[in-house]
Amino acid sequence: MARNPRREIDIVRAFEDGRYVFVHAHQSLNDGEHQWVTTDLFDTDEDDKIIEHWSNAETIPPTKNGPTPASSKKGSDPFWGEV
Repeated sequence: MARNPRREIDIVRAFEDGRYVFVHAHQSLNDGEHQWVTTDLFDTDEDDKIIEHWSNAETIPPTKNGPTPASSKKGSDPFWGEV
């Protein structure tokens, strides 16, 4: 925690379909010094306990001209519309 004192996790979207749960998130360390987009898919059992987890993370490279498209918390998502 001392190395990365500030961590933000913004859930972009999440949904469930029966026993499966999907989460899409934007994560940021130290006020945007490092950013990435993650997706997680969970499989649950009949008691809603997680029995499997798959994940993917994509680093967002820093830009010289300000925030990246994924760092916007409000606005329009080109695929999903308003977020």
